[in-house]
Amino acid sequence: MMKKSLFFYLSVILLAAPAAAYAGLFAQMKDVPPQILKSCQDYEGKIAALGESWNATDVQNGRPSSRFVTACSDNDSWVLVCEVGGRADYFKTVRSTKTVSGWSEPQVTNSPEDPKLECSEMK
Repeated sequence: MMKKSLFFYLSVILLAAPAAAYAGLFAQMKDVPPQILKSCQDYEGKIAALGESWNATDVQNGRPSSRFVTACSDNDSWVLVCEVGGRADYFKTVRSTKTVSGWSEPQVTNSPEDPKLECSEMK
């Protein structure tokens, strides 16, 4: 009989868990609603996904000058962090909540340091 790894058992548990259990988990850029992600796009409407090439400087080179860092959601709200390049690069934290007509106007705060987003803060 083959031994099953810990990863196998964790996978089975996660797949069997109800969708509500996923609330607050980290999300990928493709999961973020476009109207919220727009707050992180550069002046040309571009944003690099995590791991993609981007422009961290103020020299124009055709690459996005903004990159996605992380995001999480609890289905009623989104929090995402992106990094903006330039002479004095900084991080943006964007928060938005679900409303009757869609998503609220994103609230944006800037910080010179990575805010180390914790999805557990959303609960």
